[in-house]
Amino acid sequence: REFGEKSRQAMIDRMRENRTVVVSSHNVSFVEQMCERAIWLEEGRIRMDGAATEVIGAYKSAGAKAMPTNNVRVP
Repeated sequence: REFGEKSRQAMIDRMRENRTVVVSSHNVSFVEQMCERAIWLEEGRIRMDGAATEVIGAYKSAGAKAMPTNNVRVP
């Protein structure tokens, strides 16, 4: 948990500096909370690209299974 919180804070700090942050996650709640834009990949291909709330809504409607994780990598 401590690493996850440090990573989350580092991401927030970079976003406040108007820096681009790329996150790869299956944690839908995290993406919805932290991201403005999302890209839904399925079998290595882009299925949808757009506003995070719209992409996540479509993902949930399609019945896709999220795999919650707190693993966040911030350079």
